[in-house]
Amino acid sequence: NGGARPGSSRLRGPKSIPGGSAAAAAMKAASMPQTARSDGQSLWVLHDNPQMGQQIASLLAGSGAANVGAMVEAKTSKGKIRFVTSTIVGAGDIHEDANVGAMIAASSNKLVVGPAAAQRGSMFLHLNALMGYERALDETKEECRGEFIGMLLTKDGGKALDGSRLSQAEAQDFAAASGGDVNNVNAMRATAEWWLQDAEARVDIVLVPQRTGDWYPYWEGTFERPGRKMAPQFRSSGVGYLRLADDMGGHGKSFLSVDGGRSFLDDSAFAGDDAAVLPVD
Repeated sequence: NGGARPGSSRLRGPKSIPGGSAAAAAMKAASMPQTARSDGQSLWVLHDNPQMGQQIASLLAGSGAANVGAMVEAKTSKGKIRFVTSTIVGAGDIHEDANVGAMIAASSNKLVVGPAAAQRGSMFLHLNALMGYERALDETKEECRGEFIGMLLTKDGGKALDGSRLSQAEAQDFAAASGGDVNNVNAMRATAEWWLQDAEARVDIVLVPQRTGDWYPYWEGTFERPGRKMAPQFRSSGVGYLRLADDMGGHGKSFLSVDGGRSFLDDSAFAGDDAAVLPVD
């Protein structure tokens, strides 16, 4: 097939961020079984990093699962960066079933998908409580704390990706960009698919990102002595990150789904394969 398995990087431990949460602070399982469906409030990440997947599952099985978060980061064709903050509510294995239908079984540690989805990864993360933010690169330098510069991602400054209806203008823009039905804009909702529509390159998922409240470090140094942008692994609280991409470093959305693997935000990396292409409910 045309898509490489998404990888990950964890080169060395992260630098200490003033007030940053450590991975050890993140732990308690959210374990009620769920039905994977397009409710507009979730995002599934398919990957092939068992060690990292097991580490996240262990954190979820501990005490404090509400602190096990993930930050999705993707560049748009217009040069902006689209972020999605989230809470990880599930992590586990992908199980392939050729007879699986529209209703796909899912729990906090198991996802059953068809063959077209199974080729995209052996493990999954289930993200919820999605909030979208857009920043130009210079806008990631909002506030300095200690020897790090970062950005403030507050709920008031973001867009809740909760499946609510888009405004008329947002829906029309989405329909025009995605080739959707401009006469059916009222059916279009604020989802991760809508938010990441203009992201065509790789997608990074920073696991258990370092943060102090709403402040997320993004650069080394101070305003007086600016340093370099932090690599994704150093913005994690000791867990690491996943890089989603095909062999050419693009099409990261081919490994993202809003409906538990029934369809994907992009199928370009798997052109020629019998991949599911279904609209968002």
